[in-house]
Amino acid sequence: MQRITDPTAVSPIPSPPTLTGTAGFFTEGSSGVSAPTDVRGWWLNMIQEELISLLTAADITPDTTGENFTQVLAAIKAICVPFAHMGINGGSNNSGSGSVSTEVSFTPTCNGIVLVNGNSGNNSGTITGATISATGATELFAAANFTGGVENGIAVFSATFSVTAGTPVTITASMTGSSGDSDIGFNYILIPTS
Repeated sequence: MQRITDPTAVSPIPSPPTLTGTAGFFTEGSSGVSAPTDVRGWWLNMIQEELISLLTAADITPDTTGENFTQVLAAIKAICVPFAHMGINGGSNNSGSGSVSTEVSFTPTCNGIVLVNGNSGNNSGTITGATISATGATELFAAANFTGGVENGIAVFSATFSVTAGTPVTITASMTGSSGDSDIGFNYILIPTS
């Protein structure tokens, strides 16, 4: 995708004329009855700039060769697939210390809300804490509850963060326990807001 590149092209973009006629559709005309619809420069500029705005929003530099015909598609995919930032992450600590953490990092392509849900378990000790945190994000809500016992301590946690397009984010989930082998995991999803 590239703006028209021709000796007759001008810059900056000309102002459109006062629009007259009926908003509608192109016609080939009818011999002796009506003329075909004129394709005017202002209309072509409008379509061109609509397409260029997609590339700009996706931070894609317009092709200078005139041979790349997939840039608009790539821009749409980049803008409309923020759910690429969804997934599951987990870790384990089999050293018997009772504590474990895991993290994931990504850079969102849109502003949005990240929802995180997770759980952790300890096979022989008491769980003393469970947290979820994120750098590069603003915490909106966080909650954790945990039960500890001689066997099978369980921690459940959740959090909600707001994120900004282009700002790297690292989500970290942690659990502390008195002893025992531990496992932790969480899933997250980015819901776009703009």
